[in-house]
Order: sequence, then structure tokens, then C-alpha cells
Amino acid sequence: MRVSGTTAEKLKLAVSNDAARPAVTPGSFPGGAAGGGTRKPALSIDGVSVTYKTARGSHTAVDDVSMKMEPGEFVSILGPSGCGKSTLLGVVAGLLPASGGNISVFGE
Repeated sequence: MRVSGTTAEKLKLAVSNDAARPAVTPGSFPGGAAGGGTRKPALSIDGVSVTYKTARGSHTAVDDVSMKMEPGEFVSILGPSGCGKSTLLGVVAGLLPASGGNISVFGE
């Protein structure tokens, strides 16, 4: 998994792959490597930002976060209160709109 962006400096992302007991097998996901194809990330977050407009101006809750998670990875998002963890997950879940960037699941 790769992580970049200014908000990513505040967020701490922990990734674990269980090599002894894989959670997935190649080709078991859309865009998987079955038949020799290229495996796509399970979740791709590219340059996602969320900015809210307030009476005092604008507030950026998430700023230019990018990461890719492969099938079978377990990811934890850690950080102090108010750093954008819940906002980022809300955008990934489709509950909140992003101000910028793209999110794709298995390339779609």
C-alpha cells in the first residue's frame, strides 16, 4: 500500500497481510489476476480532498490523500481527533462528497 498527501502525514495507516493464511486467492475479485491479467487494487484513493464551507470561510478536513489497498490487506486508519479519519471513510463509503480526487473499487 502506498500513502501520500498532507493529511496522510497526520493519519497513521497500519497494514497487515497474513501470509500464512491468505484472505483471498488470485482471481477471486473483479479485475483479479485470473488468466494472467493484471490485478487491480481493491481500493484506490487518488488525491482525495474534502473542504467544507463555513461562516468563517472554508475548512479543509482531508487534503490530497492517496493510497492503494490490495485484496486481502487489512488497513487501520489512526490519528488524533479531528484529523479527518471519519471524513475519509465517509467519502470512501459514498456518504460524503469529495471536493476533489477519485476513488475506485477494483478499477471501477
